[in-house]
Amino acid sequence: MKRLLFLISLFMFLIPGNAGNKGIQQTIKRIDGKRYIVEPADSYALIENVLIVKLNPIVEEIPKELNIVNSNKLGFLYVSVPEGIDIEEYADILKKDDRFDIVEFLGELKYCFAPNDTYYSNQWHIGKIKLNDAWNITTGNSNIKVAVIDSGVDAGHSDLGYGNDTYTHVSTTLGYDYPAHCAYQTPTYYHGTYVAGVLGAKTNNNVGIAGVSGGNNGAGITIIPYNLGDDSSYSSYNLANAILDAVDESVDIINMSIEVPLSSDVVSAIEYAYYHDINIICASGRDGFSFIPFPASNQYTIAVGATDQNDQRCSFSDYGTGIDLVAPGQDIYSTALSNSYITDSGTSFSAPQVSGVIALMLSVNPNLTTSEIRTILRNTAKKVSGYTYTNGWNQEVGYGRLDAYEAVKAAFKINVTGADMVCSQEIYNLGNMPADNMVTLNATTSTTTDICIQVSPNLSIYSYSNKYLTVNKLYNGNGYIRVYYKGNLIAEKKVWVGAPVITNVHKDGMMIYIETDVASQTYDNSYYLLINNNTYPIPGGMFSLILPHGTYNAEAYASNACGESDPYYTQIVIGNNFNFNVSNISEDGLVTITRVNDNGELLSRDVLEMEDKNVTVPYILTNSLTGKVVARGNLPITGGVLDFSRQSKGVYALTLSPKEFKEQTFKIALK
Repeated sequence: MKRLLFLISLFMFLIPGNAGNKGIQQTIKRIDGKRYIVEPADSYALIENVLIVKLNPIVEEIPKELNIVNSNKLGFLYVSVPEGIDIEEYADILKKDDRFDIVEFLGELKYCFAPNDTYYSNQWHIGKIKLNDAWNITTGNSNIKVAVIDSGVDAGHSDLGYGNDTYTHVSTTLGYDYPAHCAYQTPTYYHGTYVAGVLGAKTNNNVGIAGVSGGNNGAGITIIPYNLGDDSSYSSYNLANAILDAVDESVDIINMSIEVPLSSDVVSAIEYAYYHDINIICASGRDGFSFIPFPASNQYTIAVGATDQNDQRCSFSDYGTGIDLVAPGQDIYSTALSNSYITDSGTSFSAPQVSGVIALMLSVNPNLTTSEIRTILRNTAKKVSGYTYTNGWNQEVGYGRLDAYEAVKAAFKINVTGADMVCSQEIYNLGNMPADNMVTLNATTSTTTDICIQVSPNLSIYSYSNKYLTVNKLYNGNGYIRVYYKGNLIAEKKVWVGAPVITNVHKDGMMIYIETDVASQTYDNSYYLLINNNTYPIPGGMFSLILPHGTYNAEAYASNACGESDPYYTQIVIGNNFNFNVSNISEDGLVTITRVNDNGELLSRDVLEMEDKNVTVPYILTNSLTGKVVARGNLPITGGVLDFSRQSKGVYALTLSPKEFKEQTFKIALK
């Protein structure tokens, strides 16, 4: 087989030795179907097609068989993994060669933004919604305006307004105090200040807590406070006017962690805001009811419920028709009046997390519409366990729990469109890309702070201009085009490059199967076997091959629109498979096993004489009643007689396990 021959060819140029790999010892694990380099502090997505190696100093010449894609002046080589072999297998082969001092895997880069805020460790929700990863992409933009329609915001709080720094997130010149009928007033009720802290408290400023979109030791989003007073002062009149005033201030987001009776004036105000492309985020309610109160129930708002540290709906969180998603809402630590901090629970404190993430999304893509933002939040929400989803939605947790990182990545809306196959050269359109001077090509993601385009090692970039990327084929196999931002993968297009790659040829009964990599099975693939210079077409990759009994050396081929594959060498055994039959069970417990062909016919003496008499087939005898293995041994490959005379009467299962073939099990009764 081609894979076997490939491995043999590798060992022909690799010199086995006992020196061992002097590189860093790495642990590779699969997490959610993807491989990661796992370390005590974190895990890093494995780059699947490149290894880092360093030659032993005594080696004078780099092996020609290595496909080197890059190197550095310290002697490290970056080697692509040949097609047809897994990266871990290839690494093991290189590690056994004395000529290599170091063989290591490469992991995808992560930027590390961990705020220095005093009470950052109290904010468990930050890690839960993957805010740290989102902050590696953006920490907010002061051009984004968020209206907090609540009980007012204490702009004098050092973590929101005037502290030792020169910036404030709360605009005291905008907004309104409706009970006092005037502009900014210091509130008497904590709720709005608490909401604002979750949303946008100053981040990484050595003070207090970190807000979702609170900047990085600098100006974060702009919070505009609208004070409705304490609970007794709420009225539809004040609320409707606050919404309308927020529209006039051209806000991007309205956060309402409140619930009020349904009224036409507020409904009309919400519709007015929505049609001005303003995102309206509402808490789902705090009574644990199976229906959503107003205004969260309105079709133009995004309703947010609350979850605990185990990703389960909090008992107080209202749910039901209209719930969009959930976010942490139990024991949330945030800002309060008189420059203090407290812990509280409620959907009121889940909603501003969503508002803050939307602000981050708009920071990287200010052109997103309200409809697009709602879709992204739903599509990227994590489907937490313990709930059954119908069409992606559940009445208790909506579309899932907020995932800040995935939402911000999706906000870029960069997409790669074009052909699924590259035969020689193809052009791809990269939609929503920034200007060309903000884009680097095939750079290591750690060397750029902007957009980076990478292609797989079996592709090369011919040119890139004005969002059009031209790539050339290097060799056959799976390929990709990826777009990174600050080391974060934000868009990917998987393609097949060149002719098919045959992965296996096997025989099952009368049928011959030629298998190719799934990605190469595009257009009208054709297959055939070449045996003794005779061509045997294999329609659809499967065919019943009629030849005299015997073992044949064969070459398998496949072709697609790009051309014909390399040959895949294999052996085909016709009518001489390892099939057995129980031909006789004597009264004294002797069981006769005979070899038969695919049609169940006894193999001829001539065929049996050709078998290697030293080869045996393992067997086990299991008591069908107890499941206990009572005998085991080896049967000659040509068949023979097994002595089970010492076994007591009963029904047994006799299992034969020919090497590299399917097991066969017979039910037998010993009398």
